[in-house]
Amino acid sequence: PDGYEGFIGDSPLAAETQHLEVRRGDVIALATDGLWDNLPEGALIAELEALTSGKGDVQQVCNSIALLARRLAFDESHQSPFAMKAREHGLDFPGGKPDDITLVLILIQ
Repeated sequence: PDGYEGFIGDSPLAAETQHLEVRRGDVIALATDGLWDNLPEGALIAELEALTSGKGDVQQVCNSIALLARRLAFDESHQSPFAMKAREHGLDFPGGKPDDITLVLILIQ
C-alpha cells in the first residue's frame, strides 16, 4: 500500500469477483492452498457429507477437514494432489506438503 516501504499490494479494485447462484443446502468451501494441495477431492466430499446428512455442524466439519489436511500434509506416504501434479511435471515430491491451512465453510440455509 502507498506509504509503506517493503510491501507490495494491490488495490481492492484489482480483486476478482464472481457471482454464484446458491440454494438451501449448498456448501461453500474457501481455503488456502495448504488444504487443496493435501486433501484429495474425494476426501473433502466424504467429510462434507456429515453436513448434508445432518450428522455434524459446520464448525465440527470445518475442524475435521482442517485437521485431516494437516495430518496428510506430514504423511510421507500420502499421494497428495500436490505430489501427483508435481509428478506430472517430472518432479519427485512424494507425500504431503506442509503449508498453512485455513478453511472457511459456509452452509446456505
